[in-house]
Formats: sequence, C-alpha cells, structure tokens
Amino acid sequence: EQGLRRLNQQARELGRTVQDTSGGGAFAIRGIATELNRLNQALVVTFGAVTAALGLLAKEAITTSANFETLRVTMEVFTGSAQAADQMVRDLKTFAATTPLQIKDVEDAAALLLALGEAAEDVIPTLKLLGQAAVAVNKPIEQLIRAREALSAGVVRSVQLQPFGVTRQGLAAALGKDVAQATGDELVAAFDKILGKFEGLFAKTLKT
Repeated sequence: EQGLRRLNQQARELGRTVQDTSGGGAFAIRGIATELNRLNQALVVTFGAVTAALGLLAKEAITTSANFETLRVTMEVFTGSAQAADQMVRDLKTFAATTPLQIKDVEDAAALLLALGEAAEDVIPTLKLLGQAAVAVNKPIEQLIRAREALSAGVVRSVQLQPFGVTRQGLAAALGKDVAQATGDELVAAFDKILGKFEGLFAKTLKT
C-alpha cells in the first residue's frame, strides 16, 4: 500500500514537471528523465516484492499439497483402502483447521499413531486429546505420543509423564490400583483420562 502511494505521488510530480517544460528548456527535460528513472525503479521494487510474496505462497501451497499426498499414501497402507485413506486425509485437514496446531505436526502425529498401532477411526480423537495437552504445556505432540507408547508397553517413566502434569500417583488414582498391577491398555486409558482435563483448550485458544 505504501509503495502504491509513493507511485501515485511520483506520478503527480511527473505531471507537474511536464507542465513546466515550456519555460524550463533543457532543465525541465532533465527533470522528466530523473522522474521517469525514479518511477521505473519504484515499479521494479514493487513488482519484485509482489513476485517474491506470490512465490513464497505458491511454494507453501505446493509443499502442503505434497505432504498431504504423502500422508494419503501412508494412510492407504495402514487402512488398506484408497477410499478410506482419502476420507482420513480430508478429516485431518478439517481437524487441523480447528486447532492451533501446524498442519505438518498433525500429519506427522497421525502417521506416527498409525505406525504404533492406533486404529484409523481413533486417530483424530486421540490427536485432539494429545494435541490439547501438548498446546497446554507447550510441548511437541510427538513427545506425548512417545510417552503413551511406553505406557502401552507397561513402562512408566516419570521423566516422560511429568512435563504433562502426570505422576505415578496420579495414574494409580485413575486406575484405582497400583501401576505395577496394571496392563499396558489400562495405563494408556488412565493416562488419557488424566489428559481429559485439557478438554476444550483448542476452542479457548482459537477464541483468543
């Protein structure tokens, strides 16, 4: 906008210079040449900036499209169906638009969950649960997925859980028994139950 205003002003100055040519002779002609040169330089800078901005937008769009195409292929491998893969990619795009998460983070997290055995129909609900907790404590969502993976194997690592406000005592309370007596599935369920305290965070974050 400022560039356009400058061009406007320079055009008006050029017009005034042209009007004065009858009395200024060679001086006026030199003035016209100077103004034309300034105007040309301003146009080059303005259009250069516009071209660069459009180039960045195009690059980002192409990258995003390529990422989702890679994700679609990954989803097809895990779901065994091109139709199911296409639907999941559409669902992930819709989900990402309703969160403060970056699209790339959603893609990577979805692929990782599937690789770790998460059922396709559970991917988005799990992403929502873990994503809200990740945003709440400003940690990568992958870190939560890895902590959850360890729990599913029956491994309780305090160093993985504490950043999210989860403790062995908290897990035991959610389980109703000692963590040593719980199966991997029970530990994951207790973990998810505790993370439920962050429910609604996406909506609150987007409002602000």
